Amino acid sequence: KGLTQVTAKWHQERMDRLGVEDLYDPYGSILVCADYLDELLGIGEKKGYGRSIEYALMRYNMATDTANSMYARGEISGYAKKIVKRAAEYQEEKEKWESVYDLEKIMEDMMTRKQATVLAKSIGSGYLLDKIK
Repeated sequence: KGLTQVTAKWHQERMDRLGVEDLYDPYGSILVCADYLDELLGIGEKKGYGRSIEYALMRYNMATDTANSMYARGEISGYAKKIVKRAAEYQEEKEKWESVYDLEKIMEDMMTRKQATVLAKSIGSGYLLDKIK
């Protein structure tokens, strides 16, 4: 159900512990999903896989025995590959937007500094001109 396709049948105890009543609520769905993925990362770590996101995603998406046997053979499911690839794309997109935001802030600072310089010159304030630099 919901954004992360969590099945209440298998995660009711988790939902109760986290106070999630509605899996169609995006916040609740993501909260349950994140908690479950953290658990799966821990299971992978105990199995000697480290905190493998690929293993956790395979366990999230398929039968436990199937995920375990595939991962033990060094196979990664198409689903896990797709999600990891999409996460990398989101990260790249986020970094681009952060760069745009940083550039906008620099431009705002430059405009503010320019406006302050014009003002300081117009009122003949050497003190303000020194502070602006």
